[in-house]
Amino acid sequence: MLKASFATGYLLTQYADRYNVFGIDYNATMVITTQHNLAKRAQHAEL
Repeated sequence: MLKASFATGYLLTQYADRYNVFGIDYNATMVITTQHNLAKRAQHAEL
């Protein structure tokens, strides 16, 4: 799954357990926020 402009990464966290997920976002703050949200759930996505 590829998500562009993923904001806080909510949808990435919903799919990261079942699929390979990738995200791209121009906003560095949202990338960091999403990395933290994924880490809290022990999930991984290529951002």
